[in-house]
Amino acid sequence: MNRTTKLLTRLFTALRDRPVWQRVPAFLVILALLWLPWLGLGSLAIADSNSRSIVTLVGLYVIFLLLLPRWGESQTAWRQPFRHYGLAWNGRWRRSWLLGLGLGISLVLLLYGLQWSLGWQQWQGWPPQFGRLFFEGLLMATAVGFAEELLFRGWLLQELQRDFPQQGGWMSALIFAAVHRFGLQIFGLSLLGLALVAARQCDRQRLGLPMGLHSGLVAAYYWVNVGQLVQPRAGLWAGWTGWEGNPLQSIPGIGLLMLLWLGLVAWQRRNRPVPQS
Repeated sequence: MNRTTKLLTRLFTALRDRPVWQRVPAFLVILALLWLPWLGLGSLAIADSNSRSIVTLVGLYVIFLLLLPRWGESQTAWRQPFRHYGLAWNGRWRRSWLLGLGLGISLVLLLYGLQWSLGWQQWQGWPPQFGRLFFEGLLMATAVGFAEELLFRGWLLQELQRDFPQQGGWMSALIFAAVHRFGLQIFGLSLLGLALVAARQCDRQRLGLPMGLHSGLVAAYYWVNVGQLVQPRAGLWAGWTGWEGNPLQSIPGIGLLMLLWLGLVAWQRRNRPVPQS
């Protein structure tokens, strides 16, 4: 065990009995300090801004993945921290991921189809490079779904529920929304956060279903938006088609997210084990 590992173990152990409003910021500060050299190196070595942002974000999540087991072991003495955070590389986990992926893609395409049928979106045709965009979007969405769900529905949710067992899900959804957007969009993102929390509960605290659902939503939006498959009708209020072009951040999208959340909650309650008397 080198000096850095020993120091991290001491810091993490010292935070074990601290309240969540101290534990979480302290962990994030440590993560940021370890990430700064990578960020500086990327800024100096990579000229293209898009490539630089991708490389630096990858570095951030790699450091997060390296810190997470040490944090879990020091906080709760878990021998398999990733399993407790919801990762389990087995057949059931993969089936849940595929189910969530299909559900997420279907929801976004259904929403775009509804908008097109109402005349709110105009079909632009298939771009010649759509095959490349398809695989590019799927790969990117899988990475985003994995990273964000492990962060928000894995680590952060567990930390919040340690101190607030009943309110942790709501709190994590609000934090998820606030990190991504402010303004009117925060309501839809909060609903999405609640739906992803419910998806984890439906999957017996595994992350397969929420990771797949998150990836499916991002992938379908990427295909349509980057591929410019549709174009909003000129002069139409953005609330009908989605702020910043995102259909989930529209009035129909918010309604669909509400139905998704309620449906997942009902599914989770239906499959909840009945206590034996």
